[in-house]
Amino acid sequence: MARDRNLAATTRLPTEVQACERATRVMLNLWFAAFAVLLSCALVFITRYFQRCVRVPAHYHALGVCRDVDGDALRTAFYALTKRHAGTQEHVRMQEAFQVLVQAEARARYDTEQSQPGQGSWDSSFWAVVTSVSATLGLGHHFGGNGLSSVDAVLRDLQPFVHEAANHTGSGRALARSLFDALARSETFRTAFWQRQPLLLKRLGPMPWLRSMCVDWAGLQALFQTHEDIEVVQFDEAVSNGSARSWTGSRKVSTADVTTLMRSSTMFINYVWAIAPQAVAINEAIIEAFGLPSNTNLYVTNPGLRFDSVPHSDGQDVFIFQCEGRKHWRVWTPPKLMPTWHQRGKDGDEIDPDRLGPPILDTVLEPYEAMYLPLGFVHATDTALAHVGYAGGAGRGAHSLHLTVGAETTSAGLTTAAFLMCLLTGAGFGFPAVMDRFLGLVERDIDFRKPLPFGGLLQPPSAAATVAATVTPGGSAAEAVEALTARTVELLRRLAAELDPGFVFEFWRQLPLDRIEFSAQKQFDFYIEYLDTQRSIFRRVQGRTPHLSIVDRQKLYEKSLTPVRARFEEFC
Repeated sequence: MARDRNLAATTRLPTEVQACERATRVMLNLWFAAFAVLLSCALVFITRYFQRCVRVPAHYHALGVCRDVDGDALRTAFYALTKRHAGTQEHVRMQEAFQVLVQAEARARYDTEQSQPGQGSWDSSFWAVVTSVSATLGLGHHFGGNGLSSVDAVLRDLQPFVHEAANHTGSGRALARSLFDALARSETFRTAFWQRQPLLLKRLGPMPWLRSMCVDWAGLQALFQTHEDIEVVQFDEAVSNGSARSWTGSRKVSTADVTTLMRSSTMFINYVWAIAPQAVAINEAIIEAFGLPSNTNLYVTNPGLRFDSVPHSDGQDVFIFQCEGRKHWRVWTPPKLMPTWHQRGKDGDEIDPDRLGPPILDTVLEPYEAMYLPLGFVHATDTALAHVGYAGGAGRGAHSLHLTVGAETTSAGLTTAAFLMCLLTGAGFGFPAVMDRFLGLVERDIDFRKPLPFGGLLQPPSAAATVAATVTPGGSAAEAVEALTARTVELLRRLAAELDPGFVFEFWRQLPLDRIEFSAQKQFDFYIEYLDTQRSIFRRVQGRTPHLSIVDRQKLYEKSLTPVRARFEEFC
């Protein structure tokens, strides 16, 4: 009997084990199912988070916000970041990002543009994260989608020019054109540097071919002895001795007094191509490659001057070419990106360098080295021995002479704000009800401050090599006028939204589309005439009209361009 019971128990055991195993498998399956559900939910959450907050276009990344951020949170983020990043290159990108994202319509357009095929790829998101980490760690580089810093990327784009210069045996004229052609073709320069951050072209090494376009101290002294009527301007001595923080007292001086006066301040010569026609090759290269007006000044400073210039900004983008000696440069971010109406640190306006924070660039230029400086970026210079008296290198102990070559937009009136001002005034809207709101938009909406959509730097990279089609009648002239018309209509629509609703009908009645198109064509005609007039001036000063004296050449520029400006102002 006991044996039978044991046999029955033994028979039931496998059945109970199987049931237990089945229950275990069911539980495991349930656990796996639950885990799979949780994992799926987590992946959905992570994916959505990446889409909202990581895999975002550049403007959102610059401010560290998600795509669905509201206006109040956006302002809070921007102001908090401003406190931490004021005086850094990141702050320049933040200014541009904020002024786009804070406006609902501009933000919607930006989101639409960035959602096009090829935008927002995982690769770009990855490098956005790398950029964020590098900025957090203070590495100070801005990365592009290929993993190169923007500086390395633009230097890579300039390598064909570097190879050409290394093997070139002719004059510097061809190399000047090659340099600016390479910059115009570089998408990185056009999108990351132009009017956004300085570029140390000295990283390419000295450019000895500049010698043929430069002016040295011995040559300048010889010119002073034979041409006493050269117009030379002396910087305010109060600036040079450190007692003033703004330029207010610059004055013309006699060439006979230059050597003595240079002991206490810097001298400069406007329109330097008037005394050194060879320098005009750089201006011609900018006109043809960038499609922008250009002019050159020469600055001469004794070594050992503690204050060559106060912190100030200029109304044009400039390329600095050091011809002789050394000069120390400090550059800060602009108080406002792409300023339109005024230059800082001049005519009584003062900039306190202590409030600017540390400079984003602190460097010394030696002979035949170069640098690009965007408009609006605050900068100061000196030849203090503590900065330029180091051993080694070139130019130690010599007078500092450098060319400042401008690429003009704001200073030539080639900005959207200037064109809109002309259009509104011509339509009879120069009174405060319209003008106050327009000027307010200029200050807070970066689209109003951008340069006109003319010239090689504002064309797609594929077109940059054929700028002639953009800056001469015909070719893409119709496209340029169409682009300006479309931009004008959009910005006028933003202005109309600021006006009293009862006035909007009259506003548009006075600004019909045909009037806008006609004005855009006039603006383009003025732009073309401005460039052609400069070309004519530069041809005349290069020995083709030898009867012109140096003082006549110095006066030729304004004498030729004044009627061009007057005709357009009369139209306005």
